[in-house]
Parts: sequence; structure tokens; C-alpha cells
Amino acid sequence: MDINKAIERFISTRYAKGCTEHTLETYRQELRVMSRYLYGRGLNETTELEPDVLTDFLASYRDRGVSANTLVSVHRRFSTFVKWCGETELSRADIMQRVPRPKAREFIRRVHTDEEVRQLLKTAFDGRLYHPFDGLELGAMLLLLLDTGLRLGELVSLNVSDISGETIRVRGKGEKERLIAVSEPVRQALGDYLKLRHPVFPDQPLWVNRGYGRNHQRRGTRITDRAVYQRLRRLGTAAGISTSPHRWRHTFTVFALRQGASMKALQLFLGHSSIETTDNYLRGFGYQDAAREHKLFSPVAAMMHH
Repeated sequence: MDINKAIERFISTRYAKGCTEHTLETYRQELRVMSRYLYGRGLNETTELEPDVLTDFLASYRDRGVSANTLVSVHRRFSTFVKWCGETELSRADIMQRVPRPKAREFIRRVHTDEEVRQLLKTAFDGRLYHPFDGLELGAMLLLLLDTGLRLGELVSLNVSDISGETIRVRGKGEKERLIAVSEPVRQALGDYLKLRHPVFPDQPLWVNRGYGRNHQRRGTRITDRAVYQRLRRLGTAAGISTSPHRWRHTFTVFALRQGASMKALQLFLGHSSIETTDNYLRGFGYQDAAREHKLFSPVAAMMHH
């Protein structure tokens, strides 16, 4: 079968399995890169897929300057496609067993310090910098991120009706839903924000577009990932602290660990499908705590003080 036709059929099977549109689009983009590479080598049939060819493709992708972790992600997706081709007898079934798997690199995830968190929250609630509505919304958003570790996509997809007492309903990756708890200060901040936004209805987005200036036609519609990034970038500029939505997710994780959160609780809050994913996610966080404690156990510092 023609590779591009096989890709179309594969995407249809992913759609039927319930993959999100974001996941489907990622498959489309990365598999198109693979098909263009194969066509450039005169290969256009799935029966022509071979370990050496796919290894060369992986090497060419690395030559584009992508990170090791991006390479792992690309390998995972084209591996899923190639294995599907084998299962449906469009190609040999054992191809991926002979294609080397890239190694992901550990990297230190940046987190906010206690002082940075306080300064960012103080800036968000500063009535001299923000309209009261804007400040309450931004402050409540940050408190929710710090209290739960939500992904950006999960944050923007929340509706008013998802807040119920001490819990919120979250739609995570793969449209999986989970219930997670929120603390009283966060519930109070959300309540204050919604009171000022009154009237609100259950099926409305929790976070909405301002509709200022030329964007007046979008007033009240759901905000986008890009809008949240822009708001936090402006907040960071005002506070003199670099920040981003994912850094708040990392900060939640570190703060929760320091307060004694269990791995199982973190798995549920972070929305990971397995405890192994949570364990991998936590790698790198320990370096920062160890560096902080070094002031207490440094042999040289102790020697110099005697």
C-alpha cells in the first residue's frame, strides 16, 4: 500500500480509538515528515519499510537539531505506525525490533521558590496593575495551578460546572476525566472571581477572554493556551520573574513532595497513567533540594568555620 494512504488509514484507526484532535494532528505532522523522507529516497510502499531505512530517517531527524527528548517522542509515534503496518500485514511485523531506540536525557525542571511564588501572587492581585476582575481571575488561576499541578490544556478546558464543593472535574489527556481536591483558599479565590464576573452559568468556560479593544467580539469566549502564556509573560515582566504555566506545574510537584505527598497522590493529581510516568517526571527535582542542603553539609564550609 502507498505510504501516504497507509498513514491516512492509520490516522482513521487512531480517531476511532478515541485519540484527541491534538494527538491526531501530531501524528499527521510527524508521519508526513517520515513519508517525505521515504519518498525522497524513492520509497513509496509500506512493503519497502526496512530497519536500515527507518534508522537513517531517525538519524536525519536528529540532524535537524531536535532535542533528545523530541527524538524519543518522534520514535514513539512512527514506531506505533510501523507496528500497525505489521499488524495489518502492510509490512513485516518485526521491523521496529531492529531500529535503535533513542535515549531521553534528564533535564532539571525549573521551579519557583517560595519567595517568587509570593511575589508573583502579590503582583497578580495588585489593584494598581490590574483591573479588579483581571487581577482576581489571574490570581485564582495561579492559586489553582499551584494547588493542583494542572496541565495548561486541562486548565483552559475547565467549565464553571466543573467546580463542585471541594473538588474539580478535570479532563486530561485522551479525554480521561478525574476528580481532584482543591484547598479552601483556592475555592475562596475562585468564588470571589466568579462573584465579580456575575452572572455566570454552569456551561460557561471558567476562564474567559477579556474582549478588550479589537477583540471585543471574543468577549466571554474560552481563553486559549496562547492567551494564558501571554498573561503569565506580562505578569512575569511586571514582577521581574520569568514564569510559565508549566513551571507552576513543576512548582506544585516540588512543594507537594516537600509537604509529604505520596507518589500515588501525585500520580492522580498530575494525571499520569502509571506510577512509572510519575517517577520519571520527578527525576531532576532532587538536584535543587540537594543544592539547597549543600549549605548545611558542605565539608569545606564547615572546615572554614572552625
